[in-house]
Order: sequence, then C-alpha cells, then structure tokens
Amino acid sequence: MKHIFETDEQGNFIIAPQVLSIKEFATLHKKRKNKALVKAELSAIWFFIDMRSPYMRVDEDERWKCIQDDVLYMYPDWEPDQLINACIEKYREMSRTRSMDTLDAAWIAQKELDQFLSNVDLNERDNNNKPVFNAKQVMDMLNGVPKTVKSLQDTQRLVENEIAESLILRGGREKAEFEDDNTNPD
Repeated sequence: MKHIFETDEQGNFIIAPQVLSIKEFATLHKKRKNKALVKAELSAIWFFIDMRSPYMRVDEDERWKCIQDDVLYMYPDWEPDQLINACIEKYREMSRTRSMDTLDAAWIAQKELDQFLSNVDLNERDNNNKPVFNAKQVMDMLNGVPKTVKSLQDTQRLVENEIAESLILRGGREKAEFEDDNTNPD
C-alpha cells in the first residue's frame, strides 16, 4: 500500500488526496475548525505510527512527548483525543505488514532483555545464601548482545525494504493508493 502521508524532496509534509475520503480522517478534518492544527495533527500521526519516522525507536508514551515538543510545539496544551486515536488506529491498520509485527515483537523482547540486564545484581543471594543469578549465564547473554542487535538491524532493514518495494512497480511506476497487487500483471 502507498502511504497516505509522504514528504516531498524538500521535506514538506504532504497528505495524499484520498486521505480525507477515509472516515476517521474525514471526521477529524470536519470537526476541527483550525486547519493548521489538523495538518500538525496529521503530521504527528505520521511521526507516531509510520515505520519511517525517526521517533519509532522511542516507546509510545515517550514518543508522544517528543512529538508534542517537536511537531506540535505551537499547541502546548495539545493532547491526543478520541479523533486522533481513531486516526492512529486506522493508519496503523492500513500500514501494517506481518514483518512489522515481527519487528515490533523483537523490539519488545529486546527492551525486556535490556531491563533484565539492567537489574541483574550478581551479589544478590537467595534465602540459602546462593547467588540468585548465574554469572556464566549472564555473561553468555551479554556475549549474545551484538548478534541480537545485528539481527534487529537486519530485521529493520527487511521491513524498510518491504515498504520501499511495495511502493515501486516495474518501470519505476508507483502503485496507486487502492491498486491491488493482482490487477497489474505486467
């Protein structure tokens, strides 16, 4: 699927014309009187959900704070509401691939591993005065970190390539927004 939000060569945020025909985005556009705010909100949605966003490595709560500070800075009291949440869910649904789900699961597992390693205390003892954590197992985990990081980077690249390839057809033609993969056999 072609993404509904893009940036042009100059880095300007562009909204595909079809976006406002999608119920959730049409409702947001209709209910908001301040159209500059709508554009900022749509931009924030892109930064929050799109895999190409530089904010994707930040967990969701912190991501919103960063986006509010960087993108919605003109609206200091802004908070995501029901309209924004509906648009986010729709955009997430429209842009997800199976490999993205796999990558997300891998990032969650990596975060849990990071938290575990941050909390390991090799001096901690149980009721029988035996070490709670096995130093060799912890060292083996630490030795595996570079391989884990490389695997995550490789998976990230695969997802990014999948996104890029889904946008480009033979001859350099871009796929239309609602074009089905099976309708263009050449």
